[in-house]
Amino acid sequence: MMPCFRLLLLLLTGLVIAVPAWGQETARADSLDSLNQGSVSRVVREDRWGGIPARSPVTSVRLQRTPTPGWEKVINVPYFVVGLPFRLVDFGVHQSIAAADRFGFFDLPPAEHMGLRLPGDLYLMPEFGMSGQEGTTYGLNLNRFDLWGPGNRVYVEAWRSTRRDKKISGGGLFHLTPRTELQVGAGTRAMPQMEYFGLGPESLEENEGYYHRGSSWAGLEMAFHLDDHLTLEIQTNYTAVKSRSSRYEVDEALATIFAENLPS
Repeated sequence: MMPCFRLLLLLLTGLVIAVPAWGQETARADSLDSLNQGSVSRVVREDRWGGIPARSPVTSVRLQRTPTPGWEKVINVPYFVVGLPFRLVDFGVHQSIAAADRFGFFDLPPAEHMGLRLPGDLYLMPEFGMSGQEGTTYGLNLNRFDLWGPGNRVYVEAWRSTRRDKKISGGGLFHLTPRTELQVGAGTRAMPQMEYFGLGPESLEENEGYYHRGSSWAGLEMAFHLDDHLTLEIQTNYTAVKSRSSRYEVDEALATIFAENLPS
């Protein structure tokens, strides 16, 4: 019942934006073009934010489903046989841990909150991760629970990576009354070494280019619990994404690698 009411409320307040006609026409044009193997129109179409670039290996890709070759089917048989003992061991370890958990082997006194407790009832949690795009990320997450009342929470998160990515965000949840909640949040992120090779399987590693992508966001939501089954929510959100040339890897800048044939 609740999802239906929320959807109806958004429709009535005009917050749900229908897919514009130009988007539908573009989708139809793209689908028709993918069927036609002839020449591709070079006319630059217009949308609400400027021109849609002509189709090229940089801005579009035609995907085709290819059948599995016979040699791959043959190799899959010994691959499955060789991997079977490893899958059995993985299954046995998983079931053993699940059984030990059911018997209470891992039962420990529950922690009130995750993280290292600091003066002022602050909880500090380190963050660490690895990925191909960001590199190695490291940062901190700071939480303050029950601020100005039970059930409230405020947090601040900050991290950076070995590839110069940076992110700062924060937010809070506040129970203004027993039936009224306020949530706020905001953040910003900079990724100065974003990679781009083009689109599709025909993209070449030697076409690797770099650019800077920045994003920011903010939001506010008020929730009014009218009764045990009915909630009224009012929210507003802001997001922005911007791209520009990076001051790193300038010899392989996106505008240099792809010249005038740039993606949107």
